[in-house]
Amino acid sequence: SGLVTELSAEAQLKNYRRQTRHYVNDSFRTIAGFAAHGAKMHYAADEESNAVVNESNFFLVDSGGQYLGGTTDITRTFHFGSPTIKQRKDYTLVLKAVIRLTQTRFMKGSTGANLDIMARGVLWQHGIDYKCGTGHGVGICLNVHEGPQNFSQSHREVELKPGMVITNEPGIYREGEYGVRIENIMKVVEVEQNEFGIFYGFETITLAPIATNMLDVSLLGHDEINWLNQYHSRVYQALSPSLDEHDKAWLQRATQFVEL
Repeated sequence: SGLVTELSAEAQLKNYRRQTRHYVNDSFRTIAGFAAHGAKMHYAADEESNAVVNESNFFLVDSGGQYLGGTTDITRTFHFGSPTIKQRKDYTLVLKAVIRLTQTRFMKGSTGANLDIMARGVLWQHGIDYKCGTGHGVGICLNVHEGPQNFSQSHREVELKPGMVITNEPGIYREGEYGVRIENIMKVVEVEQNEFGIFYGFETITLAPIATNMLDVSLLGHDEINWLNQYHSRVYQALSPSLDEHDKAWLQRATQFVEL
């Protein structure tokens, strides 16, 4: 028919992954939620609910694969039309939350519960919250949700240590309207040792474009724009050598620098 539906998008993603080296299987059932379905955090489309994706609303896609060398879990949110002012604000706030947590430095001994507020607090300032954790550990060709590390207000005992990998996935879920989530996997790394102690930070290891056509750039600071542009530079440099000219041109457009 030429139409893209939630189920056809899910099937196409699986088809792409099957063509890659070392693929074993999907790491979980893809969440492909258009419009109000995106507000259901663990939505799974079926023949009855299967929605046609159009230009009127957000399309949230959370997917991942099991590979011999590791496991992936990534969420990107798309809008193929003209987002409303409200939609632009929500999307931009979620990106700000991702960046805030990504840039956080913290002392040895800190837990995910100590840092959950770094992402969640961005949304709290606008009277918004999400009823789940901000992130979870990821196994290596094992469980995509694998502890003990996480970002959650309810699990407070596990220290974050170098080498741990953990997702960063704040979101805004408006029941009956849409969902917005951006998710990267990060690795805990040591940043500095000085007379005050040992400090850790995060290295983002997920490399995929973050859609920019929904941004309200007026809500972003110079530091946040710089982070996004540097991230997209990494994405292009890492992925472009393995792409043909057609796909490389698409990636170049998807990673174009954002200006204030």
